[in-house]
Amino acid sequence: MGNEKRDDATTGTEATPKRKFGGPQVGAGRPPREYDTPFGRWVAASGMSKEDVAKALGISLPSLYALLGGASEPRVTTALRIERLTEGAVPVAVWEKK
Repeated sequence: MGNEKRDDATTGTEATPKRKFGGPQVGAGRPPREYDTPFGRWVAASGMSKEDVAKALGISLPSLYALLGGASEPRVTTALRIERLTEGAVPVAVWEKK
């Protein structure tokens, strides 16, 4: 199925073919979101994609977004992985409750 038009047999009118995968990509055309957390700033400055950061930490992309935005805190093991990945720029102590 290409960009060619097809006839709609029920109305006799010409119709545009349906898209195979739905609507436009979410976030398309928007600037990347900035996160005002130590970890969010590190990710933005690192040049790594969020997908690569999530993979390096062994977490899902939604979990990474929650950490970046400060909506959740990592488990101790993930906090240790973050500290290693960031070479100490985001230490485990950042996540400790005050």
